[in-house]
Amino acid sequence: MNHTNSELNKSLKSHKAIENSELELLNRELKEAQHKLDESRNRYAELYDFAPIGYVTFSHKGIIKEINLTGAKMLGRKRATLIGKPFFLYVAKSDIEKFRHHLHQWRQANEQVTMELSLKEKDGETIKVQLQSVLVQDTEQQATLYRTVMIDISERKRSEEELRESEERYRSLTNDVLDWLAVGIFILDSKFKVVWMNKALEHYFGIKRSEVIGMDKRQLIQERIQDFFEDKDTFVEKVLATYNNNTYIENFTCHVLPNRNRKERWLEHWSQPIQSGIYTGGRIEIYTDITKRKRAEAALLESEVRFRNLYTKTPAMLHSIDANGRLVDVSDRWLAVLGYERRKVLGRKATEFLTEESRRYAETVAIPEFLKTGYARDISYTFVKKNGEIVDIELSAMAECDEQGNYVRSLAVLNDVTERKQAEEALRESEERFRKIFEEGPLGMAIAGLDYRFVKVNTTLCQMLDYTEQELTALTFPDITHPEHIDTDVKQAKKLLEGEIPYYKTENRYIKKNQEILWAALTASIIRDEDGKPLYFLAMLEDITERKLAEEALRESEEKYRQLVERVPYGIYQSTPEGKFLAVNSSLVNILGYESHEDLLKIDIPKDLYFSPEERKEAIEKLQKDKSKSNIFRLKKKDGSELWVEDHWYLVLDPQERPIYYEGVLRDITEHKRLQEELARAQRLESAGRVAGQIAHDLNNLLAPLMAYPTLIREE
Repeated sequence: MNHTNSELNKSLKSHKAIENSELELLNRELKEAQHKLDESRNRYAELYDFAPIGYVTFSHKGIIKEINLTGAKMLGRKRATLIGKPFFLYVAKSDIEKFRHHLHQWRQANEQVTMELSLKEKDGETIKVQLQSVLVQDTEQQATLYRTVMIDISERKRSEEELRESEERYRSLTNDVLDWLAVGIFILDSKFKVVWMNKALEHYFGIKRSEVIGMDKRQLIQERIQDFFEDKDTFVEKVLATYNNNTYIENFTCHVLPNRNRKERWLEHWSQPIQSGIYTGGRIEIYTDITKRKRAEAALLESEVRFRNLYTKTPAMLHSIDANGRLVDVSDRWLAVLGYERRKVLGRKATEFLTEESRRYAETVAIPEFLKTGYARDISYTFVKKNGEIVDIELSAMAECDEQGNYVRSLAVLNDVTERKQAEEALRESEERFRKIFEEGPLGMAIAGLDYRFVKVNTTLCQMLDYTEQELTALTFPDITHPEHIDTDVKQAKKLLEGEIPYYKTENRYIKKNQEILWAALTASIIRDEDGKPLYFLAMLEDITERKLAEEALRESEEKYRQLVERVPYGIYQSTPEGKFLAVNSSLVNILGYESHEDLLKIDIPKDLYFSPEERKEAIEKLQKDKSKSNIFRLKKKDGSELWVEDHWYLVLDPQERPIYYEGVLRDITEHKRLQEELARAQRLESAGRVAGQIAHDLNNLLAPLMAYPTLIREE
């Protein structure tokens, strides 16, 4: 029985030990869970307080129950002063009723309610915020609460206002300026749909803009516009050709026939591709009313006889050719410039007075086109004067037709542009030189707009920064500039724009595509138009990264050398022949008993360091013979005490063998000198002791017999 009880007790103790172990484990797990819960609660509390948006909890009457630190900051007050206060106290006066309506909406709605209003801060300023509120039930307090997110939208509102003003200015430009120009304008997108037309075209063609916007221009021509023109086939052919090959400028005249919605008029069609902006790939078409000019031309032709004298005596070069290309009339100025007589010119083909190249172009291209269209503008020819000189001419001409529209003769105006051509050629050569320098030069070069955005960059710059040309032209100069240099560059750029400086140079760090740093020497200037108005920035960059790395390595090396010089226990110096220190290390300052480098650099060496200036003079004379010297001599410290030094110095000469300065290493041997003197004194004492001992020994030898003599006497 006792044995059974013993086993039972052992079993109970074992079971209790296991139970206690499990309880301890459970207790540890509970503590860890509580710790994690506390950490989680703290994290969420921090997230709530320091969130980038405000969180507010209102009662159903708009009383602030809770607010995070961000919300309190928006209101410009401490959180403790806000709890329990009506929120409308901080709402701008103009928006209080709006907020009360918002409260009413909360009570009625079971979903999120959003509104925007103005809050007044403590300093009287207002901020724009957006409130997003939802209704919740507080089960503990059995109350209805409104959880509200408060977002500062002041910056967004300012941006929206600026955008609205920008759009208003754009609409004003379109409606007030382009819409009332005296020329008709079509703007087509890349699919040649009409995106805009002005009121002048409504007037010219008798069509309404609202009916045209969005239509395919080809469809519009086929269905409506072609019937407006006298020569509709030519009109359709020329205009549709520009859509099939949208790469060139088209220019021709067209005759608009009248009806009850429009007047008869002559229009000049001029169109070209749109190469930039949102309508890139589209086309702009401009119709200029040339009716008055056409009528004036007709009147001029009808009164040819009356104006004959005006034709011949005009100070401009004029000529007229018939359908066979033969000259039927020339002005006096034409004859004077080319050096011919009228009777030897009339009846000859106009092309006989051209160079071979110009003749070929005139006969195969220009004259057939002119006879077809009756119009030519600024055609470039090269004429040959009677004396063989070459003259550059720009010719513009129009055809004179009879009532049936048959060609009769031309009226051509010829402008001598020889000097202009020479200037243009010089300009082209200059531009070509610049192009070669820009595209092939060793420097990185860029042309940037006044907004600092890259317009054109060369291959060298792309290689320097590891960007493609397309990538780089999507960036601005500040995008690639190290932040520490941006403010300085912008200030210098403003000086360039205002004409305060013609250019500026600096050395900047730039950030490559792979985020590596590139050091470059920047030279920047301004490209201006003829009136001096700034157009672009021109920047040239030279890669100086290796030089900068070398300079940095040199600085590090110099710093290591400087630290070595400063740490060495010997005095190191440079001094002039006149007796001034150029440089000293800290050890020399300490050795000579001065407080700082500056104090030591101010002294007069012969006067303040030597007990006698003649001592330095003698030392210098010896040094100039040997170029380097080691001396042991005494100097005077700042407090006047004596200092023994060992000085190793040498003379530095210029290319003409003239002394520049001295360099030296000076060691304080005062203690060594004292020990030497004590040793010498000890040696002298030792020598004297040995002499005294010898004398005593010799004296003892002499006295020994004498000392023994009295003893002998007593014995006797």
